[in-house]
Amino acid sequence: MVRRLIYLLLGIAISGVSIAAVAQAGLGISPISTLPFVLSKISDYSFGAMNFAVNLIFVLLQILLLRKDFKLFALLQIPFVFLFSCSIDVGMWIVAHFSMTTYAVQLTVSIVGCFFMALAIGLMVCSNLLMMPGDGFVLALSTVTGKAYGTLKMANDILSVLLAALIGWLFLDRIEGIREGTLISAFLVGYLLRHLMPILKPLLTQKHKDE
Repeated sequence: MVRRLIYLLLGIAISGVSIAAVAQAGLGISPISTLPFVLSKISDYSFGAMNFAVNLIFVLLQILLLRKDFKLFALLQIPFVFLFSCSIDVGMWIVAHFSMTTYAVQLTVSIVGCFFMALAIGLMVCSNLLMMPGDGFVLALSTVTGKAYGTLKMANDILSVLLAALIGWLFLDRIEGIREGTLISAFLVGYLLRHLMPILKPLLTQKHKDE
C-alpha cells in the first residue's frame, strides 16, 4: 500500500510540473488543462488554484451523477488534487526561471513535457488507488449513460477546449493556451502512454505482489 501511494504521489508531482513546463513553453497546453489555465488569466488566481476549483466541480458532478453509488473513498480525490494543484504552481515558479525564447526550445519543452505527463499518468494508473477528478467524472458519466469511456473522454476534452476558447475570446479578446501544442499533447500523451504501460505495469504491479 505504501509503495502504491508513493507511485500516486510521484505521478501527481511529475504531472503538475510537466503541465507547468508545457504551459510556460507557450505553444498550448493539454486539453483538460485549457479551462483552468484561461480562468487563471482572467482572474487574480493562480493556474494551480483554478485547477483545484475546476476539479472540485468535477467531484461534485460525480456525486450528482452517481448519487448513492458514489463511494465516500472517492472524496480522497480532493486532497490529492490539492497536492496536484500545488505542484502546478510550484512548477510554474520553477520554470519561470528558464528562458524559452526560441520556437525550437518551446517545441522541445512541449514534447518532453508530454513524455513526462504520460509517465505520470502511468504511475497514477499503476498505483490503482484513485483517479483524478476529471477522469472520475468521465467514468461516472460512462457508468450512468452506458457510453464508452474513450468516446466520452474525447468529448470532454473537446468541450473543455471549446469552452476555454470561448472564455478567452469573450474576456481577453484572444484565444489563450490553445495552439499547436494542445494538439500535440492530445495525441502524443496517449501514444506515449500506450507504449509506456507495457513497461510500467509489469514492473510496478509485480512489486505490489512482492510486498
